[in-house]
Amino acid sequence: MAENNLNTLFDFIDRAQKDRKYLPNVATNFRTPLRLIEKELSDEEKNSINLMKSHLEEIFHVIYAKTSNTLSASSLEVYKKRILQLIGDFEKYGQDSSTMASWDRKISARRPK
Repeated sequence: MAENNLNTLFDFIDRAQKDRKYLPNVATNFRTPLRLIEKELSDEEKNSINLMKSHLEEIFHVIYAKTSNTLSASSLEVYKKRILQLIGDFEKYGQDSSTMASWDRKISARRPK
């Protein structure tokens, strides 16, 4: 089994986009918050998805304290939910190529107003 670190999540996003599980804008929506928290992660958190996940609340408190004049609390909450969704997808589909191949992700298109 491959190491489960921060780079593994970036690789998973790339693979999911290439396999058309994530549309390009969805992949970007997952990469953005990962890049935001990357600066705040300790080496141990960067090397363990489980540790990063367990410290996510505290990590976002630190980010909010540093960026409250540019990012709202609601934006950071959306970012946190996206990271949790990404980790959930990774845990379910990203650790075994056969589960990735059988992943039938529903892609919903927005209807024009």
